[in-house]
Amino acid sequence: DNEIGLMLSASQRIIDGLLGSFSKPGSIVFIGSHAADKVFVEQSVGYHVARGGIKSLVRYLAVTLGPVGLRCNVVSPGTVLKPENNGFFAGHGAPVQNNIERITPLSRMGNAEDIAKVVRFLCSDDSSFLTGQDLVVDGGLHLVSQEGISKKL
Repeated sequence: DNEIGLMLSASQRIIDGLLGSFSKPGSIVFIGSHAADKVFVEQSVGYHVARGGIKSLVRYLAVTLGPVGLRCNVVSPGTVLKPENNGFFAGHGAPVQNNIERITPLSRMGNAEDIAKVVRFLCSDDSSFLTGQDLVVDGGLHLVSQEGISKKL
């Protein structure tokens, strides 16, 4: 319940509270998760439901805020290298990183900067006709079939 309330209800309240302060045309970008569409057993059911709800909230906001000049999109990163997990991947997680890189079409893991660049694009005028979308930033891994992954591993 806490995750659902934090991710959905609080997000909606913040946007409602700031609605008059947004520059128009403007952009709202959420950071999503593959947990909206896939099951990560280490995460709670609330996390999964909330992440799926973020995608629905983004679509709703895209339709309702579009007429007032606001675009709304979500960026869903794959597993990325970031300061919080660098120790893991540098140590016992090195085989995991190697496997992810083997099965990812771009043959590497992303990093926080890769995600930030997509967010920057969505906040720029270059994306002025893009709203209600979930941009998956995972080097193409979500496109690979289970069989394709199994063959590479």
